[in-house]
Parts: sequence; C-alpha cells; structure tokens
Amino acid sequence: MIDKNTRTNSILSFFYVNAIAFLLVFFATFINGKPIPFIGNMVWLQVGVILLMYLLLTYRVFIGCLLGVQLSASLLWGWELISFSNAVIILISSISPLISISIMKFFKLSNFFEKDKLVFQHLIFLAIFTALCNTLLKFIAYSYFESDPYDLSFSALLFIERYFVGDVLGTLTVLLIAAYVFVPSIRYFFPEVVPSE
Repeated sequence: MIDKNTRTNSILSFFYVNAIAFLLVFFATFINGKPIPFIGNMVWLQVGVILLMYLLLTYRVFIGCLLGVQLSASLLWGWELISFSNAVIILISSISPLISISIMKFFKLSNFFEKDKLVFQHLIFLAIFTALCNTLLKFIAYSYFESDPYDLSFSALLFIERYFVGDVLGTLTVLLIAAYVFVPSIRYFFPEVVPSE
C-alpha cells in the first residue's frame, strides 16, 4: 500500500515538472515570435525546448508541453483554440519530439545517457530526426488543411526546406545551451528530477 506522503510527493513532482515544461515552452515561443505561415522561422526554439523536456523529464511532461504550445499560440499569436487545424498543428508540435525519441528507443539506437553523461553525437542525430519528423507531420497537416490546393504561395519544397532548417537550428541551439549550462545545473541542484536511464 502506498502511503499518503509518497502519493503527495508524486503528485507535486508531476505538477512541478509540468509547470517547468509549460514555462520553458512559453518562454521559447515568446522569444521566437509568431511563425510565418508556410515559410517558418529561421531558428525555431520551441521544438528544441520540447525535445529537451522529454529527454530530461520523460513523457510525464506532455501536458505541460501541450499547454505551453496551446496557450502561447493563443496568447502570443492570436490563434483560435476552437479551430481543428490549429489543434492538430499544436498537437504535432507537442508530440513530434516524443515520437522521435520513442522511435530511437524502440530501435535501440540510443538512450542518450551513458554513465551520467549525455551522448552528444546521439543528440545531434536526434535533433535532425526530430526536425524531420516535425517538418513532415506539419507539412502533411498544412497540406491537408490548405483550402486551395492550387495556391502558388504554398510551395512544398520551400515549406520543407525552411521548416526543416528552422527546426534543426532551433533544436541544436537549445541542446547546446542545455548540454553546457542547464543539464549540469539541474543535475547539481535537482538530481532526483533527472532520469537515470
């Protein structure tokens, strides 16, 4: 039987890590500004922050990441939360890093940590794979929701190129900063939060 203190600590830990994920995703989205539809941004930090949250705090931060993307899209960009197409794009933004991590773990490509150290070469591959996954899923969603399929402003090649480059640069930027600044700080101040495997 689980005692009350253990259950309370578990609930507080769940709330705590989701609050961290929410704030960091919101902050990264605030820094980036509004995305340019069908063109993207040159450096998209949001996907990198979400990937970092999943790496450090596992899938339990999904709610915090989802709410961070959703509320930042609503408050900072003026997106309608009721729109089905916006909801799909928000879900893709929140789940594509988790999908790429899951695929790499399923095929046993990496667990990203070896003896309390990040394997940065594996993280570079993960960043590229996450960017590819995010870009392709968003391309499918935008292609599906585009009202006029003959609209020349929607160029598939330009869309994939710009989104992929922005996602890769954003993810690598966040992972570099995290590897040399945030991960050592988190491991020092909050060692119980970082997963051991």
